[in-house]
Amino acid sequence: FPVTINVLKAEENYVSTEEVELKVKELQRSGDPHETLNKSQQYLLLNLLIDLKPKRSDFGALKIYKKIDPLKKAENYIVIRDNNNESSFIVLQIYKTSKYYGRSEEDLSLQSINVIKQSLRRYPREYLFIDRFHRPFQSNNSYGRFVERTFIENFGRKLGTSLWRNVYRTEKITDDMKDEEKREISRLMLHSRKQSDQYRWVKKDNGNKVCYCQDK
Repeated sequence: FPVTINVLKAEENYVSTEEVELKVKELQRSGDPHETLNKSQQYLLLNLLIDLKPKRSDFGALKIYKKIDPLKKAENYIVIRDNNNESSFIVLQIYKTSKYYGRSEEDLSLQSINVIKQSLRRYPREYLFIDRFHRPFQSNNSYGRFVERTFIENFGRKLGTSLWRNVYRTEKITDDMKDEEKREISRLMLHSRKQSDQYRWVKKDNGNKVCYCQDK
């Protein structure tokens, strides 16, 4: 049965995809978005959120490889090419539903690639996101708290990975989309089409909206 998310909390913390897009542009114009490691990682995260299909808290230990895909197993990683004519991409192999979907690849936009390269030039590291001890995040929960801090500091709202998946489903997946397109989005969100259909806002008789969602 669907799990009902706390309505008031979800509405208080809701940040639209448009707001995130506008924030990225604002940070681009406002000076140096890579001024500190924290700012650089937050700016990078916001770029990835508008570029990629939303995942769970799966980006906390993304190892960085340059130029060549190492074809590693049992590891999440990112491949960054020097030549922008070649695809740079993220590979996920350790995630909640990996036994159903296996290795998942998703290409990065040129915008995201450039932001990643800028961040890595300023703050060389082996993992895309690192904690205050300069280690990859030690758990999905610690990465999830980083996502929440990013939204609190940039929007004043505590949005996490689960609610962001709901925001995307609500705003970007429409009833008039072709089934093939919906299936591809679901695949890249690493869940089934049936699961995706259970991300929805339902208006109750009292006017409040309830979010029904099985994916926490």
